[in-house]
Amino acid sequence: MNSIPIGIIDSGSGGLSIWKEITRLLPGESTVYIGDHANLPYSDKSTEFIRHRVFKLIQLLITLRVKLIVIACNTATVAGIDWYREQFPDIPIIGVVPVIKTAAEVSKTKHTASQLHFSLVNIESEKRRLSSSINETDARIKSIEHHIIAQSRDNINPAQQKNLMAQKQKLLNDKKNYLKQLEAKETEMKRMDGALRKVIKGQNSIVAKISKRKPNFIDFIQPYLKSMGYWLYHKTKTKSSKNDN
Repeated sequence: MNSIPIGIIDSGSGGLSIWKEITRLLPGESTVYIGDHANLPYSDKSTEFIRHRVFKLIQLLITLRVKLIVIACNTATVAGIDWYREQFPDIPIIGVVPVIKTAAEVSKTKHTASQLHFSLVNIESEKRRLSSSINETDARIKSIEHHIIAQSRDNINPAQQKNLMAQKQKLLNDKKNYLKQLEAKETEMKRMDGALRKVIKGQNSIVAKISKRKPNFIDFIQPYLKSMGYWLYHKTKTKSSKNDN
């Protein structure tokens, strides 16, 4: 390795756990750690403020000639990891992306579950409305049937009886349509309920994975650090070979 340091940025001292892991995985590397205690915590700051602060800290690290920067703060990572990379394209910048993706998955499943639950509530409301319409239609059909029977017995005008028969047929068609809609809602509700169960199961699985361990970002960033270690070694070795020649 060489003495050109790796820069590490955090809003306070929480990122020291990541610094410790970097020094363990890459014992031959020098490091520079910046904890922005003056603005701790970042969690209650605006995205614009966080980006401005991290921008300044990255500039400071660049003046110290670091070869790579680790944003060891998930709030700062969320606020603009891609934006930092766009502003400083000539230096590798690593953020705690994996854990953020995990948190995003939890948030996404919660949002999806809420949407499905809302849809189920709406479907249940529609089912009640259709059931009420069916009951009301049944009552009207029975009323018309009583009138038809009464008119047949009393030999009332055939035209009126024909009109009552037409009304009954229309109500029967309406009832058939309501029943068809109700059946469709039942099918949709079963599908939504199944989807909701799957989402909740997936959400519980994600939460369970997180809850099995302490809130530690090291496990998520290790693959990046190991890959980074090989890249740094390979780059340094190549430079050394050129110098030797």
